[in-house]
Amino acid sequence: MTELIKELYRSHFPSFTEFVYRELHNEQWLANWHIDVMADELAGIAKGEHGRLILNAPPRSLKSFCGSIALPAFLLGNDPKKQILIVVGNPGLGIELLAKLRRLMSSSRYRGIFPHVRFDQTASGIALPQGGAIRFATIGHQFSGRGADLIIVDDPLSPSHAKNEKRRASVNKFYNSDVATRLNSKGGAILVIMQRVHPKDLTAHILANQPDFKQLVLSAIARADETWKLSNGKVIRRAKFQALHPERESWQQLLDTLRRIGSFQFCGQYLQGGAYFTERESECDFFWEVRGSGPGSKPYEGICGLIIIRYVDCIVHRIFGVAYDGPKMSRTMPEQSEEDEDYRIEYQAALSKSHLIPMPEKFRFPERKYPKYFLI
Repeated sequence: MTELIKELYRSHFPSFTEFVYRELHNEQWLANWHIDVMADELAGIAKGEHGRLILNAPPRSLKSFCGSIALPAFLLGNDPKKQILIVVGNPGLGIELLAKLRRLMSSSRYRGIFPHVRFDQTASGIALPQGGAIRFATIGHQFSGRGADLIIVDDPLSPSHAKNEKRRASVNKFYNSDVATRLNSKGGAILVIMQRVHPKDLTAHILANQPDFKQLVLSAIARADETWKLSNGKVIRRAKFQALHPERESWQQLLDTLRRIGSFQFCGQYLQGGAYFTERESECDFFWEVRGSGPGSKPYEGICGLIIIRYVDCIVHRIFGVAYDGPKMSRTMPEQSEEDEDYRIEYQAALSKSHLIPMPEKFRFPERKYPKYFLI
């Protein structure tokens, strides 16, 4: 490795990220634009340009690799006095991250870039003789010790516990009392790395109470045309319906995942929120079905009323762009008589106060053309 290359890795975090991947993995580096976006944002933390960042990205997108392995190794290499605390949601993740950090930072190529890095292996971290350290802690477990210049919170809540209100509240409370208070100074940085797991998860809690946080959201499927601008002036574009990293997880694989895990988990883990991110997966927005006319019309096209669609089907149509072959729908009501319009307003007012799927009793008149139930 030439001195010029070593200097590049010391000074340019995106290039260092690729070096770390090659050092730790016996597989081809699959470069992708979203890794450039993540590395660019994390480089801002390394340079001290911003100190509060939430990184929301899908599983297997290398978010933990970039933020909890490459970034600490880069920071300690450049400043062996840096104090870093990594707080994880489960001990297994902490053990895995620590093992990879030790293997990376003890490798000959890493020490060729940062020759001054020599460390002792503590029970729960890495300690440098210059005073710097990487320490690990687990959410929900008390830990003692000094503060940190950078706190990384990685995967604080498992999707399997997302609907447990007490577990969510305990994570948020632990962050307030035991994590956010650990910074050595106001100039310290906090990085939260997670996939969304619930509308009231730690991401939502932080954004509601600490508006100084910047949020980087990477969705597995583009919900609209996207434009990303990097700090070096490079512009990246992703078209609507395009997968985040097709070489790792294709559009079809993501569609299969949606059908396997359901809309709630998919909206959180893969889409990072959105209109369908709710525990109620059995229904979608209310639509007015447009009347059909002419020969060959399907039976349901002669009906005008409200219908409910599963969120999974809405995501398949709206997020993945799969053609819809069911009843034609619109958000606006077809032309109706004044009596029908009054009925619609009254019925929708009733819906706004209730999540009942069956039509309320007072609206169940046989002469009405609206169906008794709205399930398809």
